[in-house]
Amino acid sequence: EFFAPPSSSLDSNPSTLFEKTASLPSGESGECALGELLPEGIEQHKINGLHLREAYFGATASVGTLFEFSETKMIGEDKFRFRSSDLARTITSGQELTQAFLGHLLPPRLQWHAPEVSTDYIYANPIACPLLASQQKDIFDSAGFQEWNNSAEVQGTMNELTAAVGGSFPWDINQLEGPTLDCVLANVCSGDGLPSGVDEDLLSRSVDVIYRREAFKFLFNNASWSKLAMAPLAAELRGILLEETPGGAKFNLFAAHDTTLNPLLATLGIFSGDWVPYASMLTIEVWKSQDGRKEPLTRVIFDGEEQHLQGCQGLGLCKLSILDQALSFGMDIGTWKVACSLPEESSELETSGPSSDSGSLFPKIVFSFLLGVVANSLFSRFFPHALSSKGMESRSDYAA
Repeated sequence: EFFAPPSSSLDSNPSTLFEKTASLPSGESGECALGELLPEGIEQHKINGLHLREAYFGATASVGTLFEFSETKMIGEDKFRFRSSDLARTITSGQELTQAFLGHLLPPRLQWHAPEVSTDYIYANPIACPLLASQQKDIFDSAGFQEWNNSAEVQGTMNELTAAVGGSFPWDINQLEGPTLDCVLANVCSGDGLPSGVDEDLLSRSVDVIYRREAFKFLFNNASWSKLAMAPLAAELRGILLEETPGGAKFNLFAAHDTTLNPLLATLGIFSGDWVPYASMLTIEVWKSQDGRKEPLTRVIFDGEEQHLQGCQGLGLCKLSILDQALSFGMDIGTWKVACSLPEESSELETSGPSSDSGSLFPKIVFSFLLGVVANSLFSRFFPHALSSKGMESRSDYAA
């Protein structure tokens, strides 16, 4: 059950943010409606929470202790910040993960920050940023995209599906075109089956075409479209990582979407081109030296695997300044709104350029994880992974 008290002041544009207070544990799972969370998805996020518990909870944490406290003492709300889109599936998934992570130590109520859907920037939002639609058109009109799009393989799949459904099929997944993919997959997962003439092979190939065309956009021109889409979120992340956010919390949870993770990974140079699996989780750790004299370090983990940021010396811990530079394309809301307006001449975005000896996490950790619709075994790849401590041997000088 959710409530909507007055908007918070945690954002530079507080009128677009409001707080929801939800009791934990969360309620019943949703139905298989458009984009709804399934019981399998709830279970996946519970497992993600258990992996976080194993990695960061208590003295036996396998990676580093984020919280050290009595098992009978609840965690204060100042230790958390929860952020999601204003959709039941993201809120429910965040609840399930959080409950599995911290369980009975959670207070009865937690504040949840969710902007109004049409103005939110936690996902690529062409309604809030009209330039995204214009840039997308330019990308899909480019010679490179047209060469791929006009290939025999792609055109064959498109024509086959069009003939099977007896009409045109919108191949875009952005908000302007409508959530066709969500609708199709929800129809499958609800047990209604597929239209006559469409089998799992054709559906799988069609979904692959949609994913590949989006991946082309995410990576095009040094991820310029992705940087514009993710600019306010990048600015928000930088504020947390660099301790510039007032009342900063140790644990920051972002319950988001595939249309968050794909472009965000692209901006960091770690997007493989493959669509992120369901229930994926991006984890960003920040470590601080015990004497405070050394530069803070960071580690980026995606689905249990350490990621290599450009400028870092291999995997494992890396200077926080390198991640900060990777996110330097971020913009505050006001600047972003100006950049998102439709210019007359150019649509190109300009961008610049742990308390024990074993180590514990600096009091900042950011989680962002994918939430979407699960259809059946064809699409519901199960990817909660344990967080590895590999590559952390050099952390002995770092503590909370």
